Amino acid sequence: MVFKSSDVGPFWMTPAEQQQMQHRTTMEGQRTQQLAKAELVQQLKAQGIIAKGNKAAIQAQTCEQNLPMEEMRQKTIKGWEGNQKDSCRCYGGKDGLM
Repeated sequence: MVFKSSDVGPFWMTPAEQQQMQHRTTMEGQRTQQLAKAELVQQLKAQGIIAKGNKAAIQAQTCEQNLPMEEMRQKTIKGWEGNQKDSCRCYGGKDGLM
């Protein structure tokens, strides 16, 4: 089960917090994030190089080609809409009530 746009939101939030935290919001500033393995493979593929191996091997190939391994991304706060509801804790999942 996931939160839909028609859901009210998490019960522990006030209505104002629910409205504010429903969607992903951007913050001022940027942060540096390392690229995932799939993104590095995609960069190498664009250069015509077939990348195989674990992330460390692909990072080494990326470094040899002088391609960026990290990028600046906008700071964001993740909203609850579209995220998984925490039902497993209520209905006997790991650390649940049962």
